[in-house]
Amino acid sequence: MILFRYVLREYYKFAATTLCLSLFLFILFDFIHKTTTYFNRYNPDPGLVFRYYLLQVPFETFQALPIASLIASVIVMVLLNRSGEVTAMRAAGMSPTQVGLPLALGGLTLSLFSYGIAEFVVPYSARRTRYITQVLIEGEKDIGLSNEAHWVRSERQAVNFQTFHKETGTLEGVKLVDLTEQFAPAKTTYARFAQYLPDQKLWKLKEVKILDFDPNKQIEKVEKLEELSLALPIEPQKLTVERRIPLEMSLVEISQLIRSGIRSGVDVLDYRISWHMKLAYHLAALLISLLGLSFGYRHERTTETIKSLLIAFTIGISYWFLLSICKALSSMGHLHPFFSGWLANFWLAAVVAWQLRGLHREQS
Repeated sequence: MILFRYVLREYYKFAATTLCLSLFLFILFDFIHKTTTYFNRYNPDPGLVFRYYLLQVPFETFQALPIASLIASVIVMVLLNRSGEVTAMRAAGMSPTQVGLPLALGGLTLSLFSYGIAEFVVPYSARRTRYITQVLIEGEKDIGLSNEAHWVRSERQAVNFQTFHKETGTLEGVKLVDLTEQFAPAKTTYARFAQYLPDQKLWKLKEVKILDFDPNKQIEKVEKLEELSLALPIEPQKLTVERRIPLEMSLVEISQLIRSGIRSGVDVLDYRISWHMKLAYHLAALLISLLGLSFGYRHERTTETIKSLLIAFTIGISYWFLLSICKALSSMGHLHPFFSGWLANFWLAAVVAWQLRGLHREQS
């Protein structure tokens, strides 16, 4: 148990060091890059720049956790091998699986941390980051959906509106179609404006015109009203411009967009790919942490820290390379969205299983 805690503590130490170094390098290189063109063009307030980089930390942490897990596991096992501690463990009858338990627990902890920060922190911080860059620095208008026609569907209703005004929470150019079981129009309601009533969860339509249709799809009745309150399948808080990319959203948000897109007949392929990629990425830290186990079983004369780190770096690059290829193939429709994220994880799992099998065979 003492040895277990010692290995786990070292793993966390090197993982935290790698993570801090990754964040520092990202901020440094991004700042240098933006200084050459971006900052000169927009001349932002230093306070906005500071808030931008502060809010970028959660997303970059989520991105860097797998590589931090890989480097930490490799360094820990290399140092244990150099000090002869791995040899002592093997002499005490510990199997490679037992030796790798602290790495597995450390990787599991980082995977859970990845899930927590990506699901509960990144969505908020990314929304604020996009707002700072696109609205406060670049000067875009903070508007809702506009200049296009938008459709929202439920089981028996289809709503179309031309413009959503975020400041007043009103819709302009509203068309509500009630459908029959055969999806033919039974009634069509037109309104020039619609104002949301949050206390009643209703929309107040103004300057209303209602057309009733008979079974032959002919207009049976026309009615005009000044006002009419109805429940529409539209939530104002979901009508604002979404500036985030899918990977900056939570899995719940992506799932909601997939369901609403399917109901509205919108292409949701990118969201399906991002959902699988994000979920699979949470498990990457756990799988990658186990790759370092084999570095502790190499002969001391051939175990060199720099060489081991280069090998580990190559493995990490191959993982992200495979992830990028699968994403591209899925986006083109050549690969199912499920494999866009999980194929790289399956490859990692196969490498880990092959390494463990070789180590067990070597020890026996």
